[in-house]
Amino acid sequence: MQVHDLRLVETGEYIEIRAQITGLALREPFPLWYRFPAALGDAISTDSGNPFVPGLLLPAMATGDSLELDLPISPRLYNSLRYVQAFYHCLDPSLAVIDVRAPLRTSASSAAPHVGLFFSLGVDSFYTLLKNTLGHPLTEDAITHLVVVHGMDIGSYRKTDVFQQMISKTRLAAERVGKNPVDVSTNLKTFMTKLGFGPNFGTSATMASIGLFLERTFGKHYGAAGLTYAQVEKARGGPSPVLDHLWSTERTAFLCDGCETDRLGKIRFLARSDVPWDLLRVCWINDIPDYNCGRCSKCLRTMLCLHIAGLQGKCRTLPSHIDPDRLRSIPLVDSQELTFINEILDERRWSAANAEIVCALQEGVSRASTYFTRLDDTKESIAGLIPQEDQFILVDGDDLRLGLGAGRKVILFYEPKDDASAIRELERLRLDGARFVVFWPDVLWWLKYYTGLNQHLRASYRCLVDNDNTVMFDLSRSAEP
Repeated sequence: MQVHDLRLVETGEYIEIRAQITGLALREPFPLWYRFPAALGDAISTDSGNPFVPGLLLPAMATGDSLELDLPISPRLYNSLRYVQAFYHCLDPSLAVIDVRAPLRTSASSAAPHVGLFFSLGVDSFYTLLKNTLGHPLTEDAITHLVVVHGMDIGSYRKTDVFQQMISKTRLAAERVGKNPVDVSTNLKTFMTKLGFGPNFGTSATMASIGLFLERTFGKHYGAAGLTYAQVEKARGGPSPVLDHLWSTERTAFLCDGCETDRLGKIRFLARSDVPWDLLRVCWINDIPDYNCGRCSKCLRTMLCLHIAGLQGKCRTLPSHIDPDRLRSIPLVDSQELTFINEILDERRWSAANAEIVCALQEGVSRASTYFTRLDDTKESIAGLIPQEDQFILVDGDDLRLGLGAGRKVILFYEPKDDASAIRELERLRLDGARFVVFWPDVLWWLKYYTGLNQHLRASYRCLVDNDNTVMFDLSRSAEP
């Protein structure tokens, strides 16, 4: 994988770094870009390959391609890459350990004076900000800048109206605590998604890539952890005390902060300040215009923690009332979310007055457990019937790639507009080397909606599994007469 046509372009109030990314597994170059405020123009490093190391390492590992850079990189970063790759390969054995080839930087100036915090307006980043600002004993260096990124938890092409609200509210937060706001955009996570990575897997690498473009200005960057030290093995490539510091160079250090306490502990700490309560954003539903939807699992578990802490009326960006019916069908996206909800249920501060909430949440947990049992059935079918070395199509499965395709060569198949385009895409992927196609519980409706695709599969290929949890076809074997 290589970087070509690297340019720095002024676009009004922003400066944009553009590059074309090529690789053995890419049909055409990917137009990668990063957008920074024009005021940072003199601070942006374009004479270093460092930003492209975290930015392209995961895509290269996913495709098994070497990473080759013409620009020099930090010796410290280069020497850490064996550990970075070991970390990612352990999380997902399908990610190959690759060669990284680049000239090494022979000299580096001393660390810059500023300290950044990647800021999402969520509980974790507010906790790190206020802990640092209020002089908590664990504070090391004072944060000077709040960096908010379009293209991290909100895709670079989606929900631009909410991101504009995030910029505005980040400026308010920065003003209230005496910091400087910086808004950045990138389509790096879009590139990772195209290669099959789930939405959270490349967060640490994306932050490091952005931070290393700003080596001349920032000597340190904080990333706010969403997990405790006890949970950190489930980090899935998000901020982690195991991973983040490995992106450091001689100029810029990366630190993961906040692993010493859980979400409820952080919310209780936030109660020491009036700053967050009209700014807090936790939602990860990115296809509606709401700042916080109040319905997704992350909104609901934050509301539950506020309720336990006696702060349910204090936060003005989330509903103060918890609807038990929503808890009965709480939309948990993975088993890690189920763990978080179970921890809330185990909290001893629930009173008898909250019996309806507790009962509704228990019902929701029971339903979610059944759902994850169904997913486990799909995982067992994949493990038992698909050889480790074979590629398979996972229908509409980017958010669950790590769960259903861990250690496997997964090709993602997104929702088509009609039967004809579905069949064309299936056959294209088959000719490209996909041997199996797997439908899991959330997408079994495809086989009823796309009747032409269903008929094509059943008439052309052997069906290996067909039950209420999983439907799987072997695309290398004809249907039995």
